[in-house]
Amino acid sequence: ITSPNEANAALLSPRAHVHHLNQLRRRLLFYSIMVLAAILGVLFLLSQLVSSVQVAGNGVVLPSDIKSAYEKRIDSYLGSRPIERLRFLLNESQLVGYIQEKHPEVTAVTTEPSGKLGEMSVGVSLRRPTARWAMNGENMFVDKNGIVFGYNAFSPPSISIVDNSGVPTAGIESVASSSFLAFVGRVVGDASERGYTVKSATIPAFSIRELDIRLKGVPYRFKMTTDRPAGEQVEDMARITQYIRRHHMSLTYVDVRIKGKAYYREKGLLSSFE
Repeated sequence: ITSPNEANAALLSPRAHVHHLNQLRRRLLFYSIMVLAAILGVLFLLSQLVSSVQVAGNGVVLPSDIKSAYEKRIDSYLGSRPIERLRFLLNESQLVGYIQEKHPEVTAVTTEPSGKLGEMSVGVSLRRPTARWAMNGENMFVDKNGIVFGYNAFSPPSISIVDNSGVPTAGIESVASSSFLAFVGRVVGDASERGYTVKSATIPAFSIRELDIRLKGVPYRFKMTTDRPAGEQVEDMARITQYIRRHHMSLTYVDVRIKGKAYYREKGLLSSFE
């Protein structure tokens, strides 16, 4: 039964007064929770907001100029995608692709807070080279997947392409040279997967498409060409090597440039495998 005095808060009955206080407490608790949630939300967004980037190498020490180049590239990416300045919205795969457009030696990145408000720490993983080619005074490197890059953070690879072609490197287009180096990288990688170690790679005289490959523990060389897929030629090379070992043949070289047929020289005579 409602008291006639409940219209006036100062004249509330004891029971109505308690009811009024409970309602007031619930409202205050609700407002407090909302304010606290808003504060926590703002703090979370501030902790996720990236205003600066600090780059470090994963397992390697990066020179200051390389670090600065990576940081500028990441800043450029975030500048073109402001929403990804919130770290939980950052698309790392797209970021890696953006970095690789200028720095193909980068394979992956890891991100985490640096401990400073607004700063993100980025760990950069780099490619390990399998072969090197000195061209026009600069070193070019390639990894086992055939990716060509210019900066190497690791020890120099043991395989250095020897150019005996006699063709001035200044006359070779960079696209062609990169394609050739990528071919060498795939040969080295595919051979390694089959249990063979490439010892050397040489461009013979008067050629820019042919490659002479020598394997560790194999006394003869293999002639390959960039006009045929590296994987197919490595497969032929592995199969022929096993055949030669079984039959104890003594060869000078094996030519695997033609699909379905391989030529070899034994005791001065030229023969072929079908």
